[in-house]
Amino acid sequence: MSSEICLYFYRCESCNHSEHNHLPGDTHDGEAAACSRCGGTVLLEWDGGVTFEVQLPGGPVKSP
Repeated sequence: MSSEICLYFYRCESCNHSEHNHLPGDTHDGEAAACSRCGGTVLLEWDGGVTFEVQLPGGPVKSP
């Protein structure tokens, strides 16, 4: 398990609301949660496909 903050996404089938959540660790994929709009049950999806490349002043490009 990662101790980093990970991005999770859901779309509520009841009201079609979608939202991103930041949770600690990478173990919440498929976990049930409540929609913040209607309270319906949603399943969290890990959005792990995003990486960021940062150019530091005077240094090489690094991926955190």
